Amino acid sequence: MILHSKFNLLLCSLILKSQQWATSFIPQRISVHHSYRETVASNNNERRKTLLEGGQGYYDIEFQSDSSRYGRGEYHLSAALDERDIVVYQTGSWMVDGVLVGNGEETTFEYGIVDTIQVVWTHNCEHGYIRGMRVSINCEENTVHVIEPLEFIDFGPDQLYAREPVEWTSETKGNLLATVPECIHGTTRTGS
Repeated sequence: MILHSKFNLLLCSLILKSQQWATSFIPQRISVHHSYRETVASNNNERRKTLLEGGQGYYDIEFQSDSSRYGRGEYHLSAALDERDIVVYQTGSWMVDGVLVGNGEETTFEYGIVDTIQVVWTHNCEHGYIRGMRVSINCEENTVHVIEPLEFIDFGPDQLYAREPVEWTSETKGNLLATVPECIHGTTRTGS
């Protein structure tokens, strides 16, 4: 009888330890990806801060096509986005892995403010939606404002073209910290 109860005690102890190991392992795996995303965003913010404090006095537009900074999957620009970021995204037709996708019309660049990100990143791809509101860029004054009444937008990470640095002066208006290049001529762009 004593041998049987010791065996049950040992078995219960092993089960409990395996459950503790399993539950402690899962949150660590989740936090690794979450901390990676925070690290990417933090590194980008530190780089921007360093450029400004280093006397260079400018921020730069971050392009998804800049292979020294961004790539596919968890290295995609969409993994570094935050709420209230100003983004440039493509409509019409655009290239994904060398394949033309979209509706077949000419590529047009649009501007938006990020509100929510619902994207899944893997080691080599990204799927989901980036949602927000349409914004207008005034190139003469180098300002941005949220279009009112609000025009809601959503697009896939494959449509994301760039992130434009901005300093918000109010809930709906801000100053661009980098000049928008002429090659990004969106339909919501104003000024020359």
